[in-house]
Amino acid sequence: MIEDGSGAKLTCTSDRLNCSISPLPCGKKLNVTVTYTNGNCSSTSTPVSMDSVPCAPEDVKVSVNCSTEELTITWSSSSPAEEYSAIISGGTGQPLYCNSTDTHCTLRGLRCGSRYNVTVSSFNGSCLSPPSSEVTTLTSPCPPTNVSAMHTCAPDPVPVSWAATGINAKQYTAVAVSHRGHKSECTTNQTSCSLSGLQCGETYYIHVSGANDNCFSQDSSPVSLHTEPCPPSNVTSQLINGTAHVTWSPGANAAGYNVKATSHSHSITCSSFTSNCTLSDLVCGQDYDIRVSATDGTCASNYSAPFVQNQVPCSTWNFTTDLKCETNELLVSWNASFSQLNYSVTAAPMDGNIPPVTCHTNNASCLLSGLQCGHSYNVSIKVSSDTFSGPPSPSQTVKTGNMKINPRKAIFCCITTHFCSLTVSPPAPCSPTIQSSTLICGNSSSLVSWASVSDATGYIVKAKSTKGHQVSCSTTTTTSCTFTNLSCSETYMATVTAQGQQCDSAPGPSTNITTSESHWEIKYVTSPKQT
Repeated sequence: MIEDGSGAKLTCTSDRLNCSISPLPCGKKLNVTVTYTNGNCSSTSTPVSMDSVPCAPEDVKVSVNCSTEELTITWSSSSPAEEYSAIISGGTGQPLYCNSTDTHCTLRGLRCGSRYNVTVSSFNGSCLSPPSSEVTTLTSPCPPTNVSAMHTCAPDPVPVSWAATGINAKQYTAVAVSHRGHKSECTTNQTSCSLSGLQCGETYYIHVSGANDNCFSQDSSPVSLHTEPCPPSNVTSQLINGTAHVTWSPGANAAGYNVKATSHSHSITCSSFTSNCTLSDLVCGQDYDIRVSATDGTCASNYSAPFVQNQVPCSTWNFTTDLKCETNELLVSWNASFSQLNYSVTAAPMDGNIPPVTCHTNNASCLLSGLQCGHSYNVSIKVSSDTFSGPPSPSQTVKTGNMKINPRKAIFCCITTHFCSLTVSPPAPCSPTIQSSTLICGNSSSLVSWASVSDATGYIVKAKSTKGHQVSCSTTTTTSCTFTNLSCSETYMATVTAQGQQCDSAPGPSTNITTSESHWEIKYVTSPKQT
């Protein structure tokens, strides 16, 4: 019979001199006695003490120091033991052992990228316990190898690839850092990813690290990458004898440069391996936007901000005129650039008895106001800038007022390589001037007379009182008409408008007509005749 300290008993019976009791409880101090019986009497031996096999350690835990690759094992024991032995298997090579008299031990020299299985056994001086439950752990991933980065052109991302060593990490992170501190990274569970947002004109150093649930690996060996050049800066141009001499500041990673100059109708280019280039064959009278792009042999940068080159002056100018018949204003337009040049447009009267009219602009059109009705003008343009002043252009003749024009005729103008056709309409008549207004007693009316004007097909006379009352009359055959239904004690302002074939004149000078309070006053008003 076997009895432990708690009073639990185990027995076996035999007719021989031995018997087996199984299984014995682990980690117990047992008292063993043997009882003999012959059927009538029995006797029991003196107790003998013995220790059972130690219990297997429990609650085994492992932890990995990611920086030193040390493995620390801890456990607990439910029964006394003289020594413990941890067996670490897996990785490569033979199993590793870690012995300790305490409930923990530390093992060094583990391999990166490995999976280890750990068990712990107890030893009481004579017996070794069964192994504990197995615990698995991973060491730090090994640094990736064979890292490579592919040169691409913005805005495409840069693909980075590598090779995994040992047990693959759960994820990898590729990091690119420029010498100016700009950083970009990508994370993946594969062996490649793409870096986006890299800046132009930089040298990046790229490394990759792996990670599992416990640790990050050390960084891989770095590789360098030169990104595409940035757009050149400080672009300037100087115009010398009709040729633009362009310069700029050189940029990092640039092997060559392309220069492009564009106007609204023309484009020219030049290339250079240095930071200057010459543009010839510029078209006169046009602003050019000059831009520079850098290339590294594979990728080209965006173009720089434009530099606006001053115009090469033209010796002659083609322009068109558009007479506004309602106001005798003349719109003069030409083929020109948008800035940098100044234009003076002059309409000089041919008879010399009235002053010339001038307008100034830096655009491609100008409005001449104040032209007098029924006069002929020679119109010309003069161009200038801060550095030069050109001669006047050949003139065109424009006549206001009663100019006789066949509407079917057209003026043709040539603009660079395109042609335009402008149809000229008959101008409006000049504005009539009221010569007299006579009140007619007894019927609330007034007779208004005016001087005839050329090209008029009819006349419309309108009057409006200070209190808002309006009257009108019209005629196509005479130079007078009669207002009716005028109100008493009112002052009317009367004007005459001449009607033309397609346009009407502006209203002529106004004349006041005043009615009496109780009877009509006869007034005769004479206005100065128009010359």
